[in-house]
Amino acid sequence: MPQDMPKCGFDGGLCDYTSVYMVVGILIFLGVIIPLGYLLYVKEKERMLYDMTWRIPREQVRLLEERSRKSGSTSAHSKTLSHDSSSLQGSIGSRANSRLSAKQAVANGVKCSYKRYAQTRSVTFNKHDLARLKELKVMENENLNKFYGISFNQQNEFIVLWLLCQRGSLEDVLFNEELKISRNFQVSFVKDVVKGLFFLHTSTLKYHGFLCLQNCLVDSNWNIKLTNFVTEEIIGDKLRHNELKYISESELMRMKKERDRIREKERPKKGGGNNEDGGGGGGGDDGGEEGVGGGGGRRGGGGRKRTEKRRENNNTESSSKGSEEEDLANVRMREKNTTKKFIQQAPEIIREFISTKHIPQGSPASDMYGLGMVLYQILFKLEPFYERNLPPSKILQKIALANEDDQIIRPTFPNQQQIAANEEAYNLQLLSALEACWLELPEMRPNIKRIKAIVNSNLKSTGSGSLVDQMMKMMEDYTTNLEILVKERTQLLEEAQQQADRLLKNMLPSTIADDLKAGRAVPPQLYLNATVLFSDIRGFTRMASNSTPLQVVNFLNDLFSGFDSIIAKHDAYKVETIGDAYMIVSGVPRENGNAHVQHIADIALKNALSNFKVAHRPEEIMMVRIGFHSGSVAAGVVGIAAPRYCLFGDTVNMASRMESSGVSNKIQISESSCNLLRCFYHQFIVVERGKVDVKGKGECTTFFLEGKEGPLNIPVGRKK
Repeated sequence: MPQDMPKCGFDGGLCDYTSVYMVVGILIFLGVIIPLGYLLYVKEKERMLYDMTWRIPREQVRLLEERSRKSGSTSAHSKTLSHDSSSLQGSIGSRANSRLSAKQAVANGVKCSYKRYAQTRSVTFNKHDLARLKELKVMENENLNKFYGISFNQQNEFIVLWLLCQRGSLEDVLFNEELKISRNFQVSFVKDVVKGLFFLHTSTLKYHGFLCLQNCLVDSNWNIKLTNFVTEEIIGDKLRHNELKYISESELMRMKKERDRIREKERPKKGGGNNEDGGGGGGGDDGGEEGVGGGGGRRGGGGRKRTEKRRENNNTESSSKGSEEEDLANVRMREKNTTKKFIQQAPEIIREFISTKHIPQGSPASDMYGLGMVLYQILFKLEPFYERNLPPSKILQKIALANEDDQIIRPTFPNQQQIAANEEAYNLQLLSALEACWLELPEMRPNIKRIKAIVNSNLKSTGSGSLVDQMMKMMEDYTTNLEILVKERTQLLEEAQQQADRLLKNMLPSTIADDLKAGRAVPPQLYLNATVLFSDIRGFTRMASNSTPLQVVNFLNDLFSGFDSIIAKHDAYKVETIGDAYMIVSGVPRENGNAHVQHIADIALKNALSNFKVAHRPEEIMMVRIGFHSGSVAAGVVGIAAPRYCLFGDTVNMASRMESSGVSNKIQISESSCNLLRCFYHQFIVVERGKVDVKGKGECTTFFLEGKEGPLNIPVGRKK
């Protein structure tokens, strides 16, 4: 029978629909609310992604080199530009974070190192790069350098900023000859590099991409911080797609001129007006007489503009040639530094770089190869392939062609006996791990976890205290070594100074040399009492014509060395030697009363006592002809580049005539010298020669100095 009423009643009130409503509500929630929430979440993530918290406005970045260029001189200006260009040549072409060449900037009061590139067009980033840069900005680790940000799409510049490490790169520390790195520091450096790379490999970034010694920085606490990860790869991609290019020297100059031009336009103009006609009499200064009132202003202003334009064109033309040469030098420097860095990269990275000329994408396996190179340099303080006498470019080619000729080249370990006696040799397991990092096949190389375990088990610090304590001890040792070094260098400097002083005093009288060294002026001076001697070798011209130039030089050197030893025992000065002629003076520059004639007479007698044999012609005997004269002379220093102390006056001419008109193996003296000897020095034997025709003087009475009584009682002409 049919039921009297429906199951839920005529109004449906007898059934419970709560569960149905709940199911429908859940379905609506699952179908609408959750997708909507997910969509909002994705939008928020994209918004945060495109927020670019790492972007730095250009006006907040102040390049310190720009300030030094503005305040420096012209030479300093060009030097700074050249240095700036060499360090801006790109992520692989310069030691941008090096203590020696790091370019410094201040961004929001924070000191940073930077790399700068020129933009060819507006730069954009894909989502993958944005995500990596965002991760890079928030990444914190004690062994990773802090990424500060990027300034781009402003002033056509692309500037990458990292925090500055004042001690420079690990390369600067390891290969600093004046800094002795102990084993404890080497162990600490190795562990820091491994820990930094371990953090990168276990993070979302996965790898460094371009690990080398130059990308390991040393902070103020001697901790190692890896730098230039991620950004190197992004910059390489932008260079490959021609969004960026390296900044050349000429481009730096052009950018500076453009900034100066904009700044000049924005500067308020001075004067009464800025119209071409001079504006109310303002043009008269440059317009000459035509600039009366405002009438001459146009002409004067035009002349000034043409002059300034010509000057600007001349400056541009003169600087263009220098800029081209500097650009070429910078390109060569960039290529050299690029090759030096790529030697430390994996073979697969090198091959792709050689074919594309751009930084390829890295991998954890390529990082392990670079890690092996870095640890090799830290442990042995040697550059890779140091034992091969090949340029870096040739080594790169050999590494890249290893698959073709099967000649795989890798760094060789130095003899363990060469390690310092106070340090233990490295464990074989550690050396084998380094060799495993250099395997040709990437998949065969060990991972960072294994290398970290090997390093921790085989490298132990032997020093007491923290690394800073060890550093203080090392600095004490360094100070001691520096004191020893300074002492040695000071001694070398003193010896060099003494040699220079001896050389100067051989060229000039000692009193004159001392005055010149002290910066005092040496004016010419007249000496009333002096004796000048000339000597000449008889038959020298004939002997020289039959001898080689070298034989002549050796003969004169032997002869004049003997003369010099005689002069050194008397108060006299050798003025000069010209060929076989020898000139001596006494009484100049130090006055000695009448003793000048005695000293010259003694020197003349000693020179005339011996006959001189020629070494290469022993059968031939050379005899000397000597003459001297006493009187007044003027003396002074002549010349700057090669200063000489010269004598002038009739006394010099007369002494020369006494020699030229004399007799071989005789000493001819003038009447004035004879009178002085007879008046004050009776021991000298003087004999009158008679009248002699002297050129320029006519007939003059001359004398022969025959000998000396007493200690030197030997007549002239007699052999010893």
